[in-house]
Amino acid sequence: MATKQFTGMLKDTNYYVEQLHAIADGAKFPIRISVDAGKIANITYEITWDEGTVTPVEAKARDGEEIATDYVQNYSAKKLTPAQIKKIDDYITANLIG
Repeated sequence: MATKQFTGMLKDTNYYVEQLHAIADGAKFPIRISVDAGKIANITYEITWDEGTVTPVEAKARDGEEIATDYVQNYSAKKLTPAQIKKIDDYITANLIG
């Protein structure tokens, strides 16, 4: 049996997600990286997505307690540019497919 020592930390999927977001000029687009047997099996990302918050609309119940009766969606549509998509695809091809 042979033992090999690694001198650095192995990179996890969060590292690659952060790298891809940085390459896309900080755009926080949805991305999923699937790993099978320690190897990247699949990378999927969205080129359009909604970003924002949901605000509860509250009303007083009979007992005086505040309860959410509805929700207001505060979303804005986001989209990657063709240049960002090319940068992402180039990074995936150069660093993750293999």
